[in-house]
Amino acid sequence: MTSGAIMTLFFIPFFSSGDSFSGLSAYGNLFLVLYLMVLGPLGNALGVGASGSPFGAMGITRGLTRLFAMELPFYIAVIAIMSLSGSADIATIALGQTTFNAFVYPLLFIAALISFIGMMGQSPFDVVGAPVEVYSGPASEFSGKFLALLMSQSAIFTFAKLVLMVHLFLGGASGFLELLLKTFVLFILVISFGAIYGRFKTPQSVDFLIKVPTTIAVVGLLLATWS
Repeated sequence: MTSGAIMTLFFIPFFSSGDSFSGLSAYGNLFLVLYLMVLGPLGNALGVGASGSPFGAMGITRGLTRLFAMELPFYIAVIAIMSLSGSADIATIALGQTTFNAFVYPLLFIAALISFIGMMGQSPFDVVGAPVEVYSGPASEFSGKFLALLMSQSAIFTFAKLVLMVHLFLGGASGFLELLLKTFVLFILVISFGAIYGRFKTPQSVDFLIKVPTTIAVVGLLLATWS
């Protein structure tokens, strides 16, 4: 789980220009990052499912059920940005934005943002770790160093996804201060959204993600292609 999170972060450059903190981004592109981002949820599912606990299994079932619906609008939006930019290189996409993609393609940004809220585990899509129903979901099967690894990979994935969103929709960053500011704004936006809305049930979450952000992403793709 943690290795997947670290590898994802390695292939995402921190800055849109220069060689500093670029990691292994020269050897991978957006396709690889999207693939690596799936390793975290699947690693959690394999680790928790091995115990056979009903609490963990319930959380896994909810998480994997929601995963496809959550990833679909995000992938549509990201692949659309990649196609419109004419490149799968994350830094190239960031540097090519004279105006932020969030403003040029607002529907794609909104669709990706709604899906991103689910990826962050915030309301109304936090049904996987709902403490009342499933006793903290997958986390109920870990303690000590294993729980520390679980929380660490979650934090690393959160940061990696924030940086990816900054590069794809907010023009990237030229330094730590700009990167911190943009990721902070995105993080506060997600946290604020989660504080306002109550939790969806699993069928409600899947139904909403399939209908609303996926439709927004498809419409945004069509409008961007025809414009």
